[in-house]
Amino acid sequence: MIEIIPFEPRFTTSMLEIAREIHSTSIYWDVPLDEEKLVRQLAASETLDPTRWFRLAVDGDVVLGAFYGCVMRTFFSDAPVAKDMGQWTRRDGGARNAWALLLSAFEAWARGQGARLASIGYHGLEDIEQKRRVFEMLGYRMTGYNTVKEL
Repeated sequence: MIEIIPFEPRFTTSMLEIAREIHSTSIYWDVPLDEEKLVRQLAASETLDPTRWFRLAVDGDVVLGAFYGCVMRTFFSDAPVAKDMGQWTRRDGGARNAWALLLSAFEAWARGQGARLASIGYHGLEDIEQKRRVFEMLGYRMTGYNTVKEL
């Protein structure tokens, strides 16, 4: 059974496995993965400011995914908006359910923070059309694309 929970140190090894897997197909694949920094950030995730949210989707002792998001004010308005800052799931089939549960839990938290709009990006290199269909099934509309450039 998949649970959505805060990070606990016992999940460090499983979380690093996901980080390595996802990093290889991320738009940031050519930026070095700093595992020590990641471990420090995970350990501090519950002490983040209250406008930030980090949770894991776990099945027993295995991390299936994680979601890091925030509620922020946009440049042109004081209306709170929910935004993802990172989301990761394993590539196996069960992780799709984990991702949907993480997203739903994030949306519920964001509504409780006063957000009425969620802006969720897609940062992988896989089939963007498939991801678009999944987002649309969950009630999202596409408003653009991610871009990246070497400087």
